[in-house]
Amino acid sequence: MDPEAVGGVAFGGTYPANQYALTPAGQTAFKAQTSSTNLTMPNAVLTTVDKNVEEGKYYSLFTSGVYNATTKTTEGFIVEDIFPKVADTAQANIRIVNSGFNTSTLSMILTLTKVTNGVTRIDTVNIASGVPYKSASPYVGFRPGAYAIVVTDLASGKKVTRAATTFLTDRVYTLALRGNLITGVPAPFIDNTVNR
Repeated sequence: MDPEAVGGVAFGGTYPANQYALTPAGQTAFKAQTSSTNLTMPNAVLTTVDKNVEEGKYYSLFTSGVYNATTKTTEGFIVEDIFPKVADTAQANIRIVNSGFNTSTLSMILTLTKVTNGVTRIDTVNIASGVPYKSASPYVGFRPGAYAIVVTDLASGKKVTRAATTFLTDRVYTLALRGNLITGVPAPFIDNTVNR
């Protein structure tokens, strides 16, 4: 197991910052808790998620939902990171994780804008549709570049966008919804994490 994230993990943050922490295979209780250096609630367990961890597989833990001030807890879930079996090193791979507790299902598209000889061309890549809360879409390969991102809640039609973000060859990315897409408070945002 990796050491504690000194000072904790900020809202929208990840730990470890890249790659993965190691854990033995078998039934495991994963806990997200406050830092030991937190002055008001040191080592307070905010969420616990049980998972049977299989050797050679990769997983990501997310905390989400509304913080319960009485129990001092929130929701959490784990998704398996199922990387493409045959890696095309000329592509990037991406998925969306729905961590929006009050969304229906999410879709995600990428758009790449190119101007050639004064002519604007927009390429659109449909990454996922119908991704429910606490789940992830499969990874989808696409041509690397600087893409704008649009995530839409299918029931309400509400959208959150992210300006052109550069994706590189031979990389695997997870995008996840942060904030509250439905009410706008806190403001929604699309987090971008490099899995490998």
